[in-house]
Amino acid sequence: NKNVYKNRLEEFYETLAYHFYHGEDIEKSLHYMTLAGDKAFRLHSTREAMDFYQKAIELILKQPETEENKSARANLTLKLTRVLRFFESPKNILDMLKSIEDIADSLKDYKLRSRILSLIGLFTVLLGKNQEAGIPYCEKSIEIASTLKDEKITSLVFYSLTLAYYFTRGKNEGVDLYKKAYKISKNAGDYFEASHILLLHGITLWHGGDYEKAQQYIKNSRDFAEERKAPTMAAHSYCAHGGYGIFYGNTTQNYVDDCKKAMQMFKELDDVYYYLIVSGCYWFGVYKTTGNKEAVKNLEEIIKKKEDNDMWIWQPMLLSYLAEAYSELGIEREALACCKKAIDIAHGAGNKLEEGRGRIALGKYYIGKESRDLKRAESSFKESVKNFEKIDAKSGLCMSYYNLGAIYKEQKKNKEAKAYLSKTIPMAKKAGLWWYLQNSELLLKDIKDKA
Repeated sequence: NKNVYKNRLEEFYETLAYHFYHGEDIEKSLHYMTLAGDKAFRLHSTREAMDFYQKAIELILKQPETEENKSARANLTLKLTRVLRFFESPKNILDMLKSIEDIADSLKDYKLRSRILSLIGLFTVLLGKNQEAGIPYCEKSIEIASTLKDEKITSLVFYSLTLAYYFTRGKNEGVDLYKKAYKISKNAGDYFEASHILLLHGITLWHGGDYEKAQQYIKNSRDFAEERKAPTMAAHSYCAHGGYGIFYGNTTQNYVDDCKKAMQMFKELDDVYYYLIVSGCYWFGVYKTTGNKEAVKNLEEIIKKKEDNDMWIWQPMLLSYLAEAYSELGIEREALACCKKAIDIAHGAGNKLEEGRGRIALGKYYIGKESRDLKRAESSFKESVKNFEKIDAKSGLCMSYYNLGAIYKEQKKNKEAKAYLSKTIPMAKKAGLWWYLQNSELLLKDIKDKA
């Protein structure tokens, strides 16, 4: 039968895996379990891939600890962790990776060592508690991979490092790395990484204040994913476009709709991790566009679920959103608690972008009716400027400058107000931050009319 169907063998990986599993043929069962897992992952059937890899690892653990079996266990664990990122806490995945770290050393398998270090770096970043700590793992992984001259390994490593740079070091270090990483990933046939790197490049350019270039990269990422029928990456593209539109105050319906589309796609893909993240953006967008208080309750529930699942990445962003909603609704004690928590998490993680966003939320809290303290608001907005300047985040600076200009105008410090609002306008135009552009122009006009 095998000879008859040898050209169609891939169709029967799952059947053969279970056939040999129940027949207690360990070697063949392992072989086909692994192939079935690879096939499921390639076809975006992540739950199935997870089941096959886990069964294969269970089989390995029942076998003697030979070098061959140790190597097989480590490589299967690597495959499993890349699937588990859709369902499992990064902390639990890191524990799994660290449990196999010694295997690579004992086997003197440098290829395996490089891949393990790369994923430890990646999931340290995704955990979100100390994102800077992920960079040395990635850099050590690159050092090993470069000596091996294996583009497949280097592709994975560069993907991990670009993500780490994106969160902690901003545009200046990231952009050159993205171009190199994209070329390597594409040449290696790692289309998930290639598409994600295009997306990260686009988002970084958006943070850097170049809206038109950013949108082109985000569109290229989506086209790249859709051409290859890769719904996971297409979902990430919609998530990034909608989510960061809302992050920068563009709470218009098209950004909310993109978040909703990403939610639906992540739900279909059974990706709990990103479903929660984009849901938080979506409900904040719904609140800002409709004033619906139920949307704020939904945002509260999402933040609680993320904390319960030890998912801290993007948590400062969602807490900043909740703080702004609370401030606007007059729930001021809770607003202050959310601001402080957002800033503390982001600062501990080394995430200057989200720390800056948290400080903007804190500044808005101090502009509130009960908690009104313009001096503290000014101080908070100036601290956000420092955060954004460290990573050359011009879109963030645009928000900070506008808020400082608005405060100075209210205090009738027109010279300072004009200086900040005048800086905001060209930045807002280039960054596509239309609300800040329109309102800066209105405030400047009012200052001139009253002069």
